[in-house]
Amino acid sequence: MRLMPRLLLCALLTASLFAQRNSPDAKPELLWPQGAPGALGDTDGDKPALSLYLPKDEKPVHAGVVVCPGGGYGALAMDHEGKQIAQWLNSLGIAAFVLTHLLQCPDESYSFVEGYVF
Repeated sequence: MRLMPRLLLCALLTASLFAQRNSPDAKPELLWPQGAPGALGDTDGDKPALSLYLPKDEKPVHAGVVVCPGGGYGALAMDHEGKQIAQWLNSLGIAAFVLTHLLQCPDESYSFVEGYVF
């Protein structure tokens, strides 16, 4: 595993250990508060974010998973591929970080999105 993904994972897990327990509807934290690179506007689809879901138990959390909901380039399946997966992971004692990612691209081209994401 490369250094940057390890640092990101460590930071996310550390934050989960010290954060307050969230309500079932976690508040998203913007990944780029001043605007994401390649964003076309100021809608929710232009604001990548992570929502932290922690287990309700008072025991320390020792594992976390980043959940990336699918749904294509026009919408995200945030409920059944995001929130519900996070709640299931929480029931197992695992913290979940649900990613809200960019949906739009300037010319609606598939290749732009593939090139931008990867």
